[in-house]
Amino acid sequence: MYQAIWLAVVIATAIIEALTAGLVIIWFTVGAFFALLSAVLGASPAVQFIVFILVSVLALIATKPLIKKHITAKTQKTNADRLVGKVCEVTESIDNIKAVGAVKAEGLTWSAKSTDGPIEKGELVTIVDIKGTHAVVEPVNK
Repeated sequence: MYQAIWLAVVIATAIIEALTAGLVIIWFTVGAFFALLSAVLGASPAVQFIVFILVSVLALIATKPLIKKHITAKTQKTNADRLVGKVCEVTESIDNIKAVGAVKAEGLTWSAKSTDGPIEKGELVTIVDIKGTHAVVEPVNK
């Protein structure tokens, strides 16, 4: 009877793992597999459960460095950071509420957001930050 339960746990956790984007419950699949083996060898239900817990924890510990390496978000520096502090011209009026606006910096047009409020086309602004694909700007005279 316990063999069928452990087999069901192995299959269910393997299916769930296959349907997820990252390593989520693979350790329970490994633990359940070893618990299934202990059931086949005639171990008591308590021993099977202990095997399940111990093997799952050991699998987690053993794969933790691998998981950190693949799941930790890597920030990739770009040369956009060099634009911070540059003065540029507003090429499309900036309105944070309407989510419109653009500036031209070093020959490239950037979507822009302001730190204060609306800024009219033609005004000079300083880039104070880059957030994704938007230049965050403030008026030069600030």
